[in-house]
Amino acid sequence: MRKALLVIICLIAFNLHSVSQDKEYEISLFTNCLQNIDISHPNFNVGISIGVPYKHFVSLNIGMYYPSFVLKDPSPANGFQMTMEISRFMNPRWYYTAGFKGANLTYRTIGSFYQGDHSDPEVVYSEEYDIEKLYADFFLKIGIKMNLGNRFYLDPFAGLGMRYKTATHLGRSFPNDSPWYIDMTVFSFRDDEGTTFYPVIKLGAIIGLKLSK
Repeated sequence: MRKALLVIICLIAFNLHSVSQDKEYEISLFTNCLQNIDISHPNFNVGISIGVPYKHFVSLNIGMYYPSFVLKDPSPANGFQMTMEISRFMNPRWYYTAGFKGANLTYRTIGSFYQGDHSDPEVVYSEEYDIEKLYADFFLKIGIKMNLGNRFYLDPFAGLGMRYKTATHLGRSFPNDSPWYIDMTVFSFRDDEGTTFYPVIKLGAIIGLKLSK
């Protein structure tokens, strides 16, 4: 994972150097709208993009988490996320991207657990506890950049990646008791303890403002 992150950072540095040699560079501010309304952990995010129009660009996006209006956790998530991307245009509108996203957050939730060694749903209790979570995504995506007048643009995209996630439960009365779920829900997938790798789908819609062109 560290090697992949180092490769992305080196590519970004190389592209920034290339941009500095070109007089027709463009700087933009943007936000990923779908992250602002994410069901599980919404975050207010702002990014900056620097590049040469219709050639290549690099971007950095930082977000801070706030309460979900869909999942009613006892307390909102605290933490931040950061995304770094390097992109190249295939034509004046379509581009492809390699990127890294990292996040570190803590939140309080409610879970149900089997009491002791039992596996009978009749011997189940619920309690509040805290979760510390760290994850890192490496992904590829494709997008289309559509101008909305001279200054604004819309940038929908889709892609695939792999996520490394580690989550720790804190403050549970009986840490060794197994979780109990009626069925698979957002909570059961989101709040599982331990370390794992799994694929992720990247969907987003960026609204940007060109500061220079």
